[in-house]
Amino acid sequence: MPSYKQDFFLNPTSSLPYIKCYPWNFEDSACLIGDAAHGIVPFFGQGMNAGFEDCTVLNELMNEYSNDWKTTFSAFGQSRKINADAICDLALNNFVEMRDLVADSHVLNKKKN
Repeated sequence: MPSYKQDFFLNPTSSLPYIKCYPWNFEDSACLIGDAAHGIVPFFGQGMNAGFEDCTVLNELMNEYSNDWKTTFSAFGQSRKINADAICDLALNNFVEMRDLVADSHVLNKKKN
């Protein structure tokens, strides 16, 4: 990689946004799941798992409420919002730890013991 320095500075950087929105549904017409409802930064490695869990919970609620989409979507958002916000917060906190503490001698010594 002879031109890695030039390549690095020529490539644009972007922010790492996260999404905390609510409600995730519009009546019985549409429902957000996965990153569309609760996109998170990648520093905890659980974004995809949260999306898979959305699919599992939504499927269970679809079976429970049949074709009552308004109730299904509303129950889905209510049941997943707290967990989605929690995993987002954990990912953001883990970023701070990775950024600030990964080379801290006190933290490194603590991890050795």
